[in-house]
Amino acid sequence: MAMTPAWLCGVLRMIAPLEIVGLSAAVIPQERFPFTRWYRASGPWYYHRPGKPDAACLDEGCYELIDPDLRPLCRLLHRLGLATTPSCQGHFYPKSYFQRIWAILEREGEWIRTDGLVVRDSETGLLQVFHDEHYQLPWPDAEAFCREAMAQQSRGYLGILVPPERGEWVARLEEIAGQVAGVRVGHQELGRCAYRYVVSLLMDTGDATRQTRAWERITALIGQRLERVGQRLEKIEGKG
Repeated sequence: MAMTPAWLCGVLRMIAPLEIVGLSAAVIPQERFPFTRWYRASGPWYYHRPGKPDAACLDEGCYELIDPDLRPLCRLLHRLGLATTPSCQGHFYPKSYFQRIWAILEREGEWIRTDGLVVRDSETGLLQVFHDEHYQLPWPDAEAFCREAMAQQSRGYLGILVPPERGEWVARLEEIAGQVAGVRVGHQELGRCAYRYVVSLLMDTGDATRQTRAWERITALIGQRLERVGQRLEKIEGKG
C-alpha cells in the first residue's frame, strides 16, 4: 500500500495549516454511526471522531464510497428528499482480510506519529493531515483487533435522516423495514437539526447472500410504498 509522502503532508499544511486531531480507529457500535464523522486514508479502514448528523453529499463520487448493497437504497431515499448517514451493508470477510488491515493500520500509525497521515473527510471530500506523536492503536495486538472486527463485521447499518416536514414517514419507514427478516429498526429525535429524526436500520442475517437480498427487499418495499407519496408531496409543495 502506498503511504503518505512527506511532501504531500507539507503541501497540505500550507493550504490547510490546521491539522486534524482526535481521530480513532476503534470499532464502535453501529448505532453511533449517525453521530460520528468518518475519515479515510489510502487503506480500507476508516478513522473517526464524534460529529453531528449531517446529510451525505449527493454527487456521483459520494456513491462510490457507499457499499454496493446500499447504493440503490441511498439513491432512492435521496430522491425522496431524505438523507443518509455513514453506513455499512455488513460483511463476511475471513480472518486473513483483517490481518492485512492490521498491517496497514500499523504502518499508518507510524506516519501519524511522524510526518502525519493524509485523510479525507468522507462527507465533504476535504483532505487534512492527521498528526499525533502519541498516537496508539486501540488494540494490543493483531489477534485482539481481528477478534473484535470479525465479531461486528456482519452487522449492517443505515441511518435515514428525516426532515420535520416528512415526520410522518418515520412510522412508515419503521413499518416497512420491520417486514424484512433479520432487521431491527428504531428511531431517535435529533432536536434542533435540519433533519429532526434518524431512523436506524440494523441488519444481521448471518449470511452474505441473505444480507444482500434483505437490503434489496427493503429497497423494493420503500420504493413501492413511499415513492408515489413523495411525488404527490412534491406536487403539493410546488403548488404552494
